[in-house]
Amino acid sequence: MDAFFSDKSTTQAECDRFAEALCGGPVEPVAVQGGHSYTVVKGGEVVQFREKGSTLPDPENPLFLVFTAANPGFVADHIGCGTIGTLQVYRMPKLEGVSFPLALQCYADRPKRRMELAGDLAGYVAAHESGPPPHGFLSRR
Repeated sequence: MDAFFSDKSTTQAECDRFAEALCGGPVEPVAVQGGHSYTVVKGGEVVQFREKGSTLPDPENPLFLVFTAANPGFVADHIGCGTIGTLQVYRMPKLEGVSFPLALQCYADRPKRRMELAGDLAGYVAAHESGPPPHGFLSRR
C-alpha cells in the first residue's frame, strides 16, 4: 500500500475516512491490493480507490452488460462515488468466491480453456469503451 500512496496527494487515512463515510463505519484494507488501486471492505461492501488511468468501465456500457450477464457472480455491479484527490472512488458489493488468479488455477489442467478465459477478459478490458461486443466475442466454448 505504501507504494500506491507514495506519489499521491491523497493519503491512505483520507481514503479510509472517505470509505467509512460511505459505508457507515470502520473499514479494513483487503489482504491483496491491486497495483493501481486501494481497496477496503466493511461487511458485504467494498470501496475501491483507483488511479485515473485505471478506472472501471461504465456499468451501462453494452459490452459491460454482456460480460456481466455471461459471468454472473464474477463481475461486481459497481457505482461511481466521485473522486478524492486524483483517485476515482467506486462502491460495490463484495463478491464471494475466487479471484481471477485463483480462477485461472481452476483451469490448470485445461491450458487451452485457461488461455481462452484470459483472452476473453483481456479483450473485454481492451474494448469496453468501444460499443457493442463483436459477434461471438463471449461465445460459449
